[in-house]
Amino acid sequence: MRTGEGWLYLATVIDLHTRMIVGWSMAQTMQTQLVIDAMEMARARGFIRQKTVFNSDRGSQYTSTAFQDWCKAAGVRQSMGKTG
Repeated sequence: MRTGEGWLYLATVIDLHTRMIVGWSMAQTMQTQLVIDAMEMARARGFIRQKTVFNSDRGSQYTSTAFQDWCKAAGVRQSMGKTG
């Protein structure tokens, strides 16, 4: 998104049941840490627990080793759509 100070990337975590944004993060670059920060916010607010299923596309942030490690440590199961 464009701001008065340049471009920012926004990562959100949406609860599929309520459709509410339960975690978010903004940064100047689209890197894995942006997604992890949004997930951490959702977890801190009680929306991510053991066996939570997280649906995403196959973007590099979600397929990275760092994000996969975070999900494993948090007990989150990743679910990704098919390529294409």
